[in-house]
Amino acid sequence: MTQREIRDRIKLRESLFNSKDKIITIAGLSKNAGKTSFLNYLIEQYPYPENLAITTTGHDGEEQDFLTGLKKPKIQLQAGNYFTTIADVFIKHPSDIRIIKKLDIYVLGKPLYLAQALTAIETEIFGGAHKEEQIMLSKEIQSLGANYVIIDGSLDRKSIALSPEVSAILIVASPLAGDLQTIKQQLNRLYQISKIRKTELADIDDRFFYYEQNGEIVNTHLQSFFKNENELVSILKNQPDYFYIPSAVTDHVMKKFKDLIANYEGRLIIKHPLHLMCSDHNLQIFLKANLFCLNNFPLSAFCLNSYSVENNHLPNNVLMESIQEVFVDIPVIDVQSVISIC
Repeated sequence: MTQREIRDRIKLRESLFNSKDKIITIAGLSKNAGKTSFLNYLIEQYPYPENLAITTTGHDGEEQDFLTGLKKPKIQLQAGNYFTTIADVFIKHPSDIRIIKKLDIYVLGKPLYLAQALTAIETEIFGGAHKEEQIMLSKEIQSLGANYVIIDGSLDRKSIALSPEVSAILIVASPLAGDLQTIKQQLNRLYQISKIRKTELADIDDRFFYYEQNGEIVNTHLQSFFKNENELVSILKNQPDYFYIPSAVTDHVMKKFKDLIANYEGRLIIKHPLHLMCSDHNLQIFLKANLFCLNNFPLSAFCLNSYSVENNHLPNNVLMESIQEVFVDIPVIDVQSVISIC
């Protein structure tokens, strides 16, 4: 292991577990990227198991992937860990699990339970399908004493990663996301949007477009660009002090707005960096503006898995060194090396 890898592991551990009431999410650039393997590493690394809870979006730790049929790793819980699951799992561990309470969330039509592992076990976890359920669940878990919650999540526009309550996001990447150049481009995009500055807007409903003109804050009562382009173009042409965008920005939107965005001199405020769903070229137009976000993207590490279930593996040293060279100020973790630790 190189000095850089040692430093990055220490840096990640200290940044994740340095305060109370943290919600951490792990997201992959693709399916089967290696999230569960890295999750098991994090569970093993945290020194106070009774202060850590594990949940997921839907289902994790199943015997095999539903789409590919490939065997998947189980969730490796430590004695004391809290986790969420369904009653079917209790039957497999009759003396190893303590049921804490039944929750007001259903998965696959079955009630979700908060449980605690009494011994070290390999098991399955289930969780809320929507970010609102996951945040509600995380807050309830924290109120019961487990300050740290790790969520196996995703990066789509409705995912847990968009919630302001999330304090750390770990990105797992494997060759399933593409070749080395494609992986670099995707990671660089996430790195760039993580640098967008956070700001606050007092007394607004973040579902609507707002702007400020001559000291007056105006709610447009518009929620998307769709069918409202002409009105929003007119507002931007008047160069308001700030312009708040609550919805997704796509390449279709940028066909009409890219010149206005490029020439806008006020504060441009988006709801969340992941709402920038346009091409890299159009993303750069936004990044060159006086850009802010209401909810930031708290990127904490890149976790690289050179192994691919489709057999398009990358040489581990090439993948690690290439990404380390580009990203010098963020931890870059080798998933294959941490698997051997768990």
